[in-house]
Amino acid sequence: MNSADAPGPDCSIDRVEHAMGIIRGRWKVLIIHHLAVHQPRRFSGLERAVPQVTQKMLIQQLRALEADGVVRRIVHPEVPPRVEYELTAAGMTTPLSRLSGRVWIHPGDPDPEAVKPCVAVVADDAGSTVVDAGRSPAHARSVQAAMAEAGLPAARRLVYTHHHWDHTWGACAWEAEEIVGHESGAALLSAEARRPWSHAYLKEQVAAEPGLGPSFTARARAMGSWADFAVRPPTRTFADRLVLPGGIEVRHVGGRHAPDSTVVAVPDSGVMTASTHRRSICVSPAPQARRSTWGRSPRWWRRASTGTSTATARRGGLRPPE
Repeated sequence: MNSADAPGPDCSIDRVEHAMGIIRGRWKVLIIHHLAVHQPRRFSGLERAVPQVTQKMLIQQLRALEADGVVRRIVHPEVPPRVEYELTAAGMTTPLSRLSGRVWIHPGDPDPEAVKPCVAVVADDAGSTVVDAGRSPAHARSVQAAMAEAGLPAARRLVYTHHHWDHTWGACAWEAEEIVGHESGAALLSAEARRPWSHAYLKEQVAAEPGLGPSFTARARAMGSWADFAVRPPTRTFADRLVLPGGIEVRHVGGRHAPDSTVVAVPDSGVMTASTHRRSICVSPAPQARRSTWGRSPRWWRRASTGTSTATARRGGLRPPE
């Protein structure tokens, strides 16, 4: 190895040894893993997730991780007190990965019951564009920490693929200049913003309408704290199509999943993002799609919104008409 390849002082073995020291022990890695998959969690939830650990040992390990700045303990002012645990920015271990060109992806949870979609980041020196805001402020902060670690510019704007809570509730944690969304979603989110969101409110609504149970239970699990939380409607809306700085194309496609469903394309990277039921997908189209004029393929855009899988897209299922 020549001197150019030698690691510098900032990435020395000392950092690795420090990290290994923090997670040393039989249970810490499992605790971090389960918090990364689903957070925040109550103590009882961690006990169920790691049934082999004793209560005393779990308390000790959580205190040690809290002292190291990896885990945050949240005490809710309720009677009796409710305590939850979540990873801090330093404890977020799920990194961004480059999908193609300047598009990066922060993966969601593959378990559909977790209701945690992926978030896409389009890097730009003038400020990154983030596609979907995350399901909660904690989710948004994990994406922000990953962006900082990857050296990506801070977010300049958010783009909503649709108005559902798991794609928009993280918006209040972003310091973005604008939020872009379809005009039909703006009205829906404005109505959502007027509701008195809290764990008590969620329970009341489920008691009155049990059909809301799955959605509202997932929201309760995602939200560790309601402090400073607010639903943020789009600040910039469009009716059909919008071209953002950097050549990012936003197109309304609608459909059964949500009336404001939107597809976001980054032609210079050959990537399109869309959302389907309980997940988000990012597709790298075939070379023919990259050379085409994206704005002249309405039939292809509409097919892209129907939930076609990534595998189908890579076989040419989302290839625009010749």
